[in-house]
Amino acid sequence: MPRRSNKAGRRPDLLPFARPDMTEAEVEAVAAVLRSGWLTTGPRVKEFEEAFARTVGARHAIALASGTAALHAAYSILGLGPGDEVVTTPMTFVSTVAMIEAVGATPVFADIDPASLNIAPSAVQAAVNERTGAIVPVHFAGLPCEVDAVRGIAQRRDIPVVEDAAHALGASCRGRAVGSLADITIFSFHPAKNITTGEGGMLTTNCQPLASAARTFNFHGLLREPSDPFTPLPYDVQSVGYKYNMTDIQAALGLAQLGRLKEMNQKRADVASLYLSLLAEVEELTLPPLPREGVVHAWHLFIIRLKPERVTIDREGFRTELSARNIATGFHYPAVHELSYYREKYRLRAKDFPAASRAGHTVVSLPLFPAMTEEDVADVVRAVKDVLRRHRRPKAT
Repeated sequence: MPRRSNKAGRRPDLLPFARPDMTEAEVEAVAAVLRSGWLTTGPRVKEFEEAFARTVGARHAIALASGTAALHAAYSILGLGPGDEVVTTPMTFVSTVAMIEAVGATPVFADIDPASLNIAPSAVQAAVNERTGAIVPVHFAGLPCEVDAVRGIAQRRDIPVVEDAAHALGASCRGRAVGSLADITIFSFHPAKNITTGEGGMLTTNCQPLASAARTFNFHGLLREPSDPFTPLPYDVQSVGYKYNMTDIQAALGLAQLGRLKEMNQKRADVASLYLSLLAEVEELTLPPLPREGVVHAWHLFIIRLKPERVTIDREGFRTELSARNIATGFHYPAVHELSYYREKYRLRAKDFPAASRAGHTVVSLPLFPAMTEEDVADVVRAVKDVLRRHRRPKAT
């Protein structure tokens, strides 16, 4: 019997916000590594890096333990440190900013475009100065930012660009894949991302010296090919490094997932298209914009925004009522400049970045993952409309 929502709009089973898409190919790939006896960094990591570089059109790809580790590596190999400012968006997960602090540099925020939620080039232009050591745009929710405009600002001042593409694997701009557009690009393979390695990340670059520096940073400051894990080779250390290497177990999973990236991203796009169609007439919501001409959206997230002037419920109340109907949601993200540490340390106010502040108080991420069915989407839309109907603010007369 097919599952049906009851009259109150409540599913009998929980629809998760995200779910990794796994097949027997992934299971067998991991099992083969377990049988091989070589579990840590080895041949599967090298194969994953090479396949990933081909996929995004980059010359070099370096696998790491997480997207956060990739950010730390990126900032470090660019030589960022005390006295440097790094311009980035307040509408991102905190790790984008935390790793700026980790290298001793100072984050400087540039407000977002209120429609796309991506960093606004005009705000970037206003934020850069002679102390700016890097610009870090984030391709929010999988929609590429205005890459050419940001790169133009950077090139006029000879400032490196680090693209945070944690959401954007499979996205592209005018036929060029995200991952080949900036000095450095980082990706995340958290279980909610478009492909997963359980946990993991990747750094891509077209610059050989940066690639070599990233490999050294990635593993204790050593620069060498992986050896038999039980027979270490002699080594020397010429710079500080960290234990950020990916394992062959993770890489095997990543390779299997990477082979299905186009298929899974198409399913994400189909779900997003259905949401856009079914929610188009809901006046209480702002929906995500369609990508610009020549831009391919990765649809990592489907984010709606409540219009406070049209509803009598706040974001947390809205999410609670959806949860009561067995619809899980996400929250991406509170604006970083309103988080206690950054607000207090840098004496920031909500009104300093009004577009990001407004978004941070109204965004809700609806369920989006490749295995979702049309019935799942219909359940979400039914629940959303029901909650909004119950909390619709009367129109002024």
